[in-house]
Amino acid sequence: MKKKFNHLKTEERELIAVRYAAGVKPQEIANEIGKHVSAIYRELKRNNSSRSLYLPIEADNQAKENLKHTNEQEFQMNLLENILKTG
Repeated sequence: MKKKFNHLKTEERELIAVRYAAGVKPQEIANEIGKHVSAIYRELKRNNSSRSLYLPIEADNQAKENLKHTNEQEFQMNLLENILKTG
């Protein structure tokens, strides 16, 4: 059975940006938004600009783009599985 993961929402990314820029530690941010601290660290690492700034709008756009590609790949895999099953 697949685990269900909740992606960060735009508002959560904006809160991460504001709180992190204010010097709040990732553990405290995680507690505030109800996410695991590793999710905050991954988000900050994955979406830092070249000047070490976390940009929530760019992070949100990238997440939506990644989800679009994932959905397309899932659709193609399901289609292929159905073709193989029906012969």
